[in-house]
Parts: sequence; C-alpha cells; structure tokens
Amino acid sequence: MLKWLNENRHTLLDLYRNQYVAYNDHCVIAHSENLREVLELATASGETFAIYLVPRSTASIQILPIFYSGVVQTPGKVVSPLLSAWVEKWHGFSS
Repeated sequence: MLKWLNENRHTLLDLYRNQYVAYNDHCVIAHSENLREVLELATASGETFAIYLVPRSTASIQILPIFYSGVVQTPGKVVSPLLSAWVEKWHGFSS
C-alpha cells in the first residue's frame, strides 16, 4: 500500500487536499474531511485499507514578501541607517 501511496502522492494532493483518504493497493476507497465518515465507508467496503491525511501544502518553507518603506538607494550610497549597518557588516564596506 505504501508503494501505491508514493506513486500517487501528487494526484492525491491535487484531488484530496486537506482530506482523509482511505486507500488500498489499487485505489482510493473513500475520502472526506471527516475521519469518522471515511472510516465507516472504508470499513463497509470490506477491503483492507490504510488512512492517510493529505496535507494542505507540501512546502517546507514559505517565502513571504517583505516591503520596506523609506529606503532610498542612490548610486553607491544607501540612505537607510539599518540597511547601511547591514551592508557594512555583511559586505565589509560602508556607504
């Protein structure tokens, strides 16, 4: 069953994101956001099954945009004091 899950992981992410999925070696038996419902449907099928919670996202890192206000850069000179300190510390020169 683990082999089937690994082979179909991308399909599961597309179709059943944030849902419980009961599956076996061949297919998905039941799916829902309600675990009890999935368990009842899968048990009623008479098949041997495993249950997997399909994650909302597979990203391990989310990059969020950061907006700076009041930062002005002129050729060769950075005007923001915080940015100037960072440039001096990490690049070894002052603006």
